[in-house]
Amino acid sequence: MAATQKNSKYAQIFVLGLILAGMVIYFPPYARAWVGDDYVQLGYILNFVARPFTAFQLFNPTTLGWYYRPLQNLWFLANRLVFGLNPAAFYWQLLLWHALAAALVFRTARQWGIRPFAAACAAALFAVHGHYVDVVAWVSSVAIVMTAVFSLLSLSFYLDYLHRPRNSRLWLSLLFFILALFSHEEAILLPIFFLLLTIFPTAPPQPLTRSPARPATRSPAHRLTLAAMLGLTAVMVIIQFTRPNLTIDISQTSGGQWLSLLSPVKLGQFWSDTAVHYALIYNLKTMMAGNAWLFGWGVLLLLGAWFWAATPAGRWGLVWAALHLSLIYATIWLQKPELFAGRHFYNAAVGLVWAVGAGIDQILAYWPEQKKRRGKRDTAVLVRGGVVLAVTAVLLFHVVQIRRGEVQWLQRTQRDQLAEQEMKAILPTLTPDTHVFANRFPITPQFFRAVTEVWYQQTQRLPLPTGSFTQLQEAGRATSDYYVFDYDNGRVYNLMPELQTSSETVFIWSNDPRLDLVDEAGQVTSLATETAQTNFAIVKSGDGRRFAVQVTPDVETEGWLSLMYIVPEIPAGSDLRLAFRSNVEGETPFRVRLSRLDGQAVTLAEGVFTPEQEWAEVTVPLAAYGGESVIVRLETAVSPPHTAYWANPRLTVNN
Repeated sequence: MAATQKNSKYAQIFVLGLILAGMVIYFPPYARAWVGDDYVQLGYILNFVARPFTAFQLFNPTTLGWYYRPLQNLWFLANRLVFGLNPAAFYWQLLLWHALAAALVFRTARQWGIRPFAAACAAALFAVHGHYVDVVAWVSSVAIVMTAVFSLLSLSFYLDYLHRPRNSRLWLSLLFFILALFSHEEAILLPIFFLLLTIFPTAPPQPLTRSPARPATRSPAHRLTLAAMLGLTAVMVIIQFTRPNLTIDISQTSGGQWLSLLSPVKLGQFWSDTAVHYALIYNLKTMMAGNAWLFGWGVLLLLGAWFWAATPAGRWGLVWAALHLSLIYATIWLQKPELFAGRHFYNAAVGLVWAVGAGIDQILAYWPEQKKRRGKRDTAVLVRGGVVLAVTAVLLFHVVQIRRGEVQWLQRTQRDQLAEQEMKAILPTLTPDTHVFANRFPITPQFFRAVTEVWYQQTQRLPLPTGSFTQLQEAGRATSDYYVFDYDNGRVYNLMPELQTSSETVFIWSNDPRLDLVDEAGQVTSLATETAQTNFAIVKSGDGRRFAVQVTPDVETEGWLSLMYIVPEIPAGSDLRLAFRSNVEGETPFRVRLSRLDGQAVTLAEGVFTPEQEWAEVTVPLAAYGGESVIVRLETAVSPPHTAYWANPRLTVNN
């Protein structure tokens, strides 16, 4: 017993050193920058910054349209209130959460009966992994680490109850489960795990000894606690199935898609992807090609053999990992496989390292420590040394992977920071009426509203509409306070500087046009989509970029290719403005026509574009049509493989 306690003390010192080393390893070189989803998280809590006491609304499942993780939102809000928009403070706290998770992996491993040396190895393998850059070094993943900490605390008190029912604090297990449940949806697996421990009463060994404990009496408090956990889990599942989710809306998943979970091919592919991603051996995936699902079933068979040969602690570890991976399979991999990433292994890895620690114990059990004979080495020492070398080699491999991952993220944040500087050079300050949009941008344009709010350190949400180019199209109009940005070849451009020259702009292009063919006699024929294509394009113009509607004919046609737009109402005193160009080497005729809904078309402008021109600008006063509904036709004669462009066809009003 004294030797065990001594080894436990050494193991604890090792884990402490490991935690400190992990914080140094993981602390990101981009600690002064936000990454991706961070902006969205900060955007969601912005409404509560001025009124933090109203943040209880975050527990309402319909308050936000993203994931239901109220404790994550409250964590972001508290940090925003205390530290402002200083990313480094967020990163340090995230590292502390991970340090606590690693310490709890060691503690629970000991509670499973895994000896100190093997438990320390398990904690080390959990603490340092190449895939955890997008967990430990990405602020948006704090919910994953939080739920791991709270789940392990809940489990620790539950195991304590199984060991010492009379001296346990079972209510703390329930409390930490509730905290885990409000942190991340993976916590719904915890009561299932506890229920399995109850149904199969193979009580884990007592810590510090190898003697099995007697199964705990199923007291009323135990039954009540387990019932409360299962009831809360049922409520959370109902919430997840009934609330809308902007990322993964499982309420819209069809029955056929759920049945596809049973597909042997899909199941094999999932385990193949899991093994390749977790082991960081991506070249193997290319080599397997269409046989990946067979490899996945091979992985499953190996795990089954491991489960059969493992000790109870190892088996419970594999059960924990299987539960978490099964949830990932049903919610992430099957629904949106493109989101499947290293962060989804974090909670599952807890059980896997328990199983590894239990396996190390099994290996060492074959060579118990004995007194050394003269001239002979203790075999147990050699085996232990081999384990240390193997674990060290794995850790060093993952340290290299962590550094590589952080370098990639650093380059990404440097790109974002340069884009921020260029955007602020175009738009130095915001007013309460500023509306900003992004067509292409380093950060997802759908996040652009939140990105702008962080970059300009706003304390209130920007007015709608704001965000991606889709939001601008849906708005259909703009004022001089509207800015549209585009990103190309490492630079940010003001895509529509013409908006700042008019009091109001109505976009003709915001509605889908009808593509017609108009012959010389004025006869109109509607064209099939395979005859010509229309879409939006960004055209390089001098040192800038210009938005345009693109027309590309696929077959030879005789006559004018005509884009027909219906304008419900012409603003009083407005002008029609646009520009034309083509990529034809010679001359390209074009014209702009307008008609009332029940009248003949009149030609407003016509001309010939030549390659010497940058654009052929068109401005036509429409005072005579104020308040009327009209049809606008943009017409040109081009043939394959050439393309015509109509730059930002719009109506402008200058007050």
